[in-house]
Amino acid sequence: MKKIAFAIFVSMGLGTSFSAVAAGETITSGEEITGGVDGNCVLLADDVRLNLSNGVSGAYMCDEGTTTIKVGTCHAAGSRTASISCAVVDHDEDNNPIYNNEGCDGTPNQTINEPDYRGYFASTTGGAVGGIYLGGNCTQDTLNGNWYFN
Repeated sequence: MKKIAFAIFVSMGLGTSFSAVAAGETITSGEEITGGVDGNCVLLADDVRLNLSNGVSGAYMCDEGTTTIKVGTCHAAGSRTASISCAVVDHDEDNNPIYNNEGCDGTPNQTINEPDYRGYFASTTGGAVGGIYLGGNCTQDTLNGNWYFN
């Protein structure tokens, strides 16, 4: 369910963004994220309302300067597998891929082995929904402060 809500938000956000911030903004289940000039995210053409499953935290960042919306989720029960598959989760201003872990280099089927809690992140600039290590258990603070939103 959380992946469906995440995909809907990302697809609706194409072509829209929030002002640049240094951390993710909390997604409050059932509350609108408003689009347009007077909204939370000028890049959104329409308002978006996400209903997160119980125990799921969500965050977003809307960067008007790069016309990018980034979204992340995690679950309080935690996802703690020993490895993650490398995935492109964003692109920089020169269209170079940004991977979900600094150890990823584009090698096909590459995985990183570091036992840790993880969340799932994606961006409107392309790539895939990728698992990213949180550096601690899933809380709204660890999600909002993840390197992905910087």
